[in-house]
Amino acid sequence: MEKEIEVKLKGVSILELELQDADVFCDSCGSYFFDLYRSCACGYVLCLVCRRELRDGQLKGGWKARIDGSIPCPPKHIGGCNDGTLDLKCIMCVDWIINILEKANRVYKIDNGYDDPQTCMEFNESCLFSLSAKDIQPQHMQHFRSRWSKGEPIIVHDILSTSSGLSWESMVLWRAFRDMTKKDNYNVNAINCLDWSKVIINLCKFCKGYSEGHVTKRILKLEDWQPCCLEQGEWPGHFIEYVNCFPFKDYTSPHNGYLNMAVKLPDLSSKPNMGPKMDIAKGGSVTKIHYEKSDTVNIMTHTNSASTTLNKTKIVKQEHGDQHEVGPQSQQDVVDPMEGVALWDIFQRQDVPKLEEYLRKHSAEFRHTGCSVEQVSRLLQVQRS
Repeated sequence: MEKEIEVKLKGVSILELELQDADVFCDSCGSYFFDLYRSCACGYVLCLVCRRELRDGQLKGGWKARIDGSIPCPPKHIGGCNDGTLDLKCIMCVDWIINILEKANRVYKIDNGYDDPQTCMEFNESCLFSLSAKDIQPQHMQHFRSRWSKGEPIIVHDILSTSSGLSWESMVLWRAFRDMTKKDNYNVNAINCLDWSKVIINLCKFCKGYSEGHVTKRILKLEDWQPCCLEQGEWPGHFIEYVNCFPFKDYTSPHNGYLNMAVKLPDLSSKPNMGPKMDIAKGGSVTKIHYEKSDTVNIMTHTNSASTTLNKTKIVKQEHGDQHEVGPQSQQDVVDPMEGVALWDIFQRQDVPKLEEYLRKHSAEFRHTGCSVEQVSRLLQVQRS
């Protein structure tokens, strides 16, 4: 469809259409893409999913497609120049995706309408797809594909039950890191999640605080930590175990996933940095709400409940439950009896307008470094690598 529109706009045949190549992600939603997209001379880039939403009137901000089907560059407050036109371009060779699909169809007999009745009876379509790693069977792949194609979260629990039992405790990681690197300085960059400032902390001190429950006026995390030579350097044993734990490896393996497109990108394209990366955090909420640029696999390897009392300020009652907020003016020691856990709030793309509406409506109830939020601009930010 996009090529047909571009042919009409430029007055050339489909064979004469030449598309520039690049390696980019969408400036509207932040997602990676691997084939066609639209771009302005000013550098603004739009993926085809956002293009479809724009033509359907789902994108806001006074930005609309023209009657002839062309798309103007968005207004400046959205990130564009409000002057140019978004031309059709491509990352791969022309028809690269089509050729891949044709080759795949010659290898596999694919029936898009196929549905395994036994699989569908086993899982309730109105609930999230969730199963134990030990229980995954070949027949579950069809159900996984069905849910994954709809952008639904998929939960696989007891992941480490399929591993060799290697410990992921923070001090074990610290000792392995120390023994493999033999550095003089073990200071690392961390983020203080109370005000999102960057701080420097000794890695050993951070790991001890995580395991022993040292309480400070900071909620710290090592975000997207990707030490050099992760596979062969600091934690070779842990990395091997981590990769072996991936469920549905054809789609998720970072090395040889046959259906993982990020692994199979041709050499003509500089591949995006898809990880693996490590997040180590202690404290309360440690991640801003954001867009993910691609399908993401999060593997929980370890949680720890602090053995000491925790300084907490107050409990803010909200409609969706009790939220504990840690501030710098803590006055009361409260023993936390709960086990260590992590919580993900995941929203589908089509629910973003409702989410933004909710956040704007309740913005006065939110807190930033102990103070009320005075102004709300762009609510959802792209998760950069």
